[in-house]
Amino acid sequence: MWEGQPDPGVMTVDNLDFFGRRIHFVNGFAANDPDSTERIWNMALGMFRDVEHRIIIFNLRGDRPDRSKQLAEACVSWEPADYYVLMGTGTYIFAREAGRSGLDARKLYLAENRTEREIFESVVGLSGRSSLVMGMGNIGGRGSASRSISATAARSGVRYDQSAVAFHRDRPGGEPAVFGNLRTGRGGMVVPGYIALGLSYPIDVVLTLAAGFLTYILVHALSNFVIIYGKRRTVLMILVGYLAGILIRSLFAQMHMIEMTTDYIVIGYIIPGLIAIWFDRQGVVETASALVTSAVVVRLILILMVGKDLVL
Repeated sequence: MWEGQPDPGVMTVDNLDFFGRRIHFVNGFAANDPDSTERIWNMALGMFRDVEHRIIIFNLRGDRPDRSKQLAEACVSWEPADYYVLMGTGTYIFAREAGRSGLDARKLYLAENRTEREIFESVVGLSGRSSLVMGMGNIGGRGSASRSISATAARSGVRYDQSAVAFHRDRPGGEPAVFGNLRTGRGGMVVPGYIALGLSYPIDVVLTLAAGFLTYILVHALSNFVIIYGKRRTVLMILVGYLAGILIRSLFAQMHMIEMTTDYIVIGYIIPGLIAIWFDRQGVVETASALVTSAVVVRLILILMVGKDLVL
């Protein structure tokens, strides 16, 4: 029972930490009528009172125009949302009826022909620093968007946890929270090997971690002004990490000309960016601890395999 996945129609909450933006996504797609949908909406509003924006996503179907009209007429009398995102098919039916019923058309965002990633990015743009986002309408088609949003978030490096069944469940599948914390990344598959080879020069290791941390700080600060996630965030991390490495190399080269007698370098050209990516995904302390530990293990294995031929 604990290993079973929640049914797609089960009311769930995904709490997303999107690079400093808090997004609480409530899956209410399975509600069968406007009254039930309104009750869930009011319940969600009561749970997340301190958010900056409230957003409703309606998943609509062109072959169910009556349902779209019902929802459009009913939502006008509900506690208002700041934005209404219309996805699926036949969205014009909802928009027309909602406008006739008095809904401010400026709050409508039509996303009928958009992909899940584009819809997700649009919702993030509307969310501000924090938001409540609730999915309503139809569970079929793209309305399995509770899974689409979770999957898109996961592919984008977003931290999130899910609560199912009346908003109260520790983790998906009933997994105790403590076990989730044991799955700690080490900066990718390549980074521990490079760090292991550089352990003979601990200052180089420290400079590499510092370059990764500088990259993480710069990209994280930029995220406060520009929406950066997914592949774009990964590429930006690599580029900024490369530049941070060059900056630190240049700085220590100048210091070497003045007073230092030993060359210190940042390990690799893309290593700082890879480290920054994992700093961003799971935290600085967690990544640094796992990286150093795994690098030491790799170093010991190399010593056992190579022996005295390993440069110390």
